[in-house]
Amino acid sequence: MRICLFLCISLCAVLSAQTVHFVYDNAGNRTARYIDMSYDRDGGVVNEEDESGRVIKDSLESNQIQIYPNPTDGHLSIRIDSLKKDQSAYALLIDTYGKNIVYQYADKNDVTIDFSDRDPGIYILRIEIDNLSTEWKIIKK
Repeated sequence: MRICLFLCISLCAVLSAQTVHFVYDNAGNRTARYIDMSYDRDGGVVNEEDESGRVIKDSLESNQIQIYPNPTDGHLSIRIDSLKKDQSAYALLIDTYGKNIVYQYADKNDVTIDFSDRDPGIYILRIEIDNLSTEWKIIKK
């Protein structure tokens, strides 16, 4: 009985960490369905949202990174706190075929990436600071 109760509680926790998204074409037909399970590098579920969508939080060494909104309409904001003047940082957006879409050098704490001219789908955002990198799945509506 205890095992069953434990499994039920665990299943509820896992299911509440998922978000189901649908992609539609211009005629209104559903073209894709996917389940978004956002986790940070430590395995914790990322579920903080503000009024514009999901905020992803991560860190590289002493730099705190915020990526928002995700999903996006094509304008992605990146905030890198504590970026020192002698640190080199960039953001690279990659499509599902491995092609580099946008390369943005981060010379200040706030970086904006505009890929609104691209098709809806899943992209990979790689942020590198002083040869350390992190990658996130970005969803364009």
